[in-house]
Amino acid sequence: MSSILANSAKRKQDDAKVDEGGGGKRRTSETSATTDYSPKSQSKVEELKTVKGYIEKCMENYMTQAEIIAALKHKKAISPSITCLVWSKLEEQNREFFYSYNVRLRLKDQVSAFNYLVSQQEKLEKDRKIATV
Repeated sequence: MSSILANSAKRKQDDAKVDEGGGGKRRTSETSATTDYSPKSQSKVEELKTVKGYIEKCMENYMTQAEIIAALKHKKAISPSITCLVWSKLEEQNREFFYSYNVRLRLKDQVSAFNYLVSQQEKLEKDRKIATV
């Protein structure tokens, strides 16, 4: 998961050209506008990185997007809109990873459903044995 951030940062570095005379500003290759890195915007960047870290921790537990949004809202008081924003950026940058992650989530659901059905079958067989004795 931490490689997601590293890949994203590397892409941004590759795409960006630092304006050496800018003193705290950078010029990107995509636009000719300069972006000011004020302390307030840096704190927002740190907040987004923190949310990204929380999302990655939740993903290690194979939580769905809805479960992650709810968990971060209740446990960390993070707005669902912030979580969705970070999620969509991660998904945009790592399409293949998220495709395989969603496949693993579906597999996890299928295993859980199968285990539930097996437990129900065991109960039925046990009840059937008791009834015939």
